Amino acid sequence: MVEFNAVYSGSTFLFNEWLDSIFGPANNGGMRSLFIILFLTSIQSWAQYEDYKSYDTFSELDKWQRDYGLVFIPSLFYNQIEEDNEVNGAVVGDRSRNLTFYDVQLGYIFRNGFYFGVLYTGETQDINSGAPTTSRASLGASFGYIRHGWAFKGTFFPYSKQTLENVTVSDYTEGWGYQLDAAYYFRLGRFVSVGPQLVYKSFQYGKAEAAATNVTSDASSKHDVFTPMISFLFNIYRG
Repeated sequence: MVEFNAVYSGSTFLFNEWLDSIFGPANNGGMRSLFIILFLTSIQSWAQYEDYKSYDTFSELDKWQRDYGLVFIPSLFYNQIEEDNEVNGAVVGDRSRNLTFYDVQLGYIFRNGFYFGVLYTGETQDINSGAPTTSRASLGASFGYIRHGWAFKGTFFPYSKQTLENVTVSDYTEGWGYQLDAAYYFRLGRFVSVGPQLVYKSFQYGKAEAAATNVTSDASSKHDVFTPMISFLFNIYRG
């Protein structure tokens, strides 16, 4: 046991020295943590790749090791912020914010990993009581590559609309946009996987409708979003 502890301690010391040589002193905790997360994810990815590689003949056993066929991919992000502020016992500037992003995708993964599908994405923002509340709905076509746990997709939205409440503009219309996302999935069962996802969304709108008069005017409105999400992949039919 003493010998094992000595070897473990020596290995840990060498590993920390190696990290210090890359990132500098150990006080750079953020970069060190990010590196460790990426390193562990890479190990898991390679192990899963070897598992897939050993069944590349698509036998019956291989069919549940690869994701291909018809898939349903929902993704979600939710954030809530509450602030209670007091000065000399008096309540001042209480604030709250609820933010939700969700994606719902239905598509098909071909046996070479190519993916094609449709994506409906929604967004809601609720900032304080009586303050602007916004929602967005967009629909588009997606394509990409999904294999060995990794997923890289792009989506073009020919339709997007943003609705606002308690503001002078009620709707932004004639919208379009695109989305880029990357994810890595860990298998939970034969037909279900889950993993982290990074998403970038960009939307542009050409018309704005006044809340009081319902008069539509030309507009130029651009919205960009970068957010993490938790994503699920359900392989609902293989064939």
